[in-house]
Amino acid sequence: MKEITKEEVLNLPEGTQYISYNPFTDNLSMNFASEKDIAHHKYCVPTLKFYIKD
Repeated sequence: MKEITKEEVLNLPEGTQYISYNPFTDNLSMNFASEKDIAHHKYCVPTLKFYIKD
């Protein structure tokens, strides 16, 4: 997996699968790029890390 920035997530084609990691809860979650994903949410914390498969 390759770490990507939030800006790169915002520019992914719709439907692209990526993984977000929340260090506060030590939780990984699978997401799909869209206008309503976690990265587009206005309360998205800057500590989230995003990954995409190589």
